[in-house]
Amino acid sequence: MLAYYSNARRFPSPNYTEGNRGRRAVVVHIAEGTWAGTLSWLRNPASTASSHLVIGEDGAVAQLVSFDDSAWTNGLTWKAGRWRNARGKVVLPTWRLLEAPINPNLQTITIELVGVHTKPRPEQQRRALVTVLVWLAQQLGWAQYEVGETLIGHYHLDPVDRPRCPGPHVDLEQIAALVNPALLPPPPPAPPATAPYATRHYTPVLQSPGTG
Repeated sequence: MLAYYSNARRFPSPNYTEGNRGRRAVVVHIAEGTWAGTLSWLRNPASTASSHLVIGEDGAVAQLVSFDDSAWTNGLTWKAGRWRNARGKVVLPTWRLLEAPINPNLQTITIELVGVHTKPRPEQQRRALVTVLVWLAQQLGWAQYEVGETLIGHYHLDPVDRPRCPGPHVDLEQIAALVNPALLPPPPPAPPATAPYATRHYTPVLQSPGTG
């Protein structure tokens, strides 16, 4: 796939791992902050956090990490036979495609939505998210999104510390219902119109004398 989304402004972050282990899902997060604050935090080496994309409440899109590389977003590690979140708490992820012991950062593309989980998402941001998801699926060759598999929230990975990420105002089922029709192949062209069958009239031919 292309390394960068053409409609995004680039704000490179030093917080990433080179390369990836394939892409199995897109993860949607809520930033719990402003555009400026989110970009500042995800580009700060001290945060040890990043995201591939950030979508503002006005629909603006920023790209911090190349799609060729892995952003530091999901906060999940495999240790002593258990998944643990960023605080070291044991968690039971519900993402159906999770593969222990592979860090999900290596297999996902992450999107941060600017804002807080308690407030409805603006329509401009929703439209931008839908457009980005359509583009990503086309780049990855995905026919459709399936919530819980190829489209997940942070809560699918960390239900302990992130049960409200991206929050009640980001309905992933509704988002998938908006995105998936745009991924369907176009219908076949209609057959060319044919002229209605014309009734033919025949003029009888009279027999010539002596031929009977």
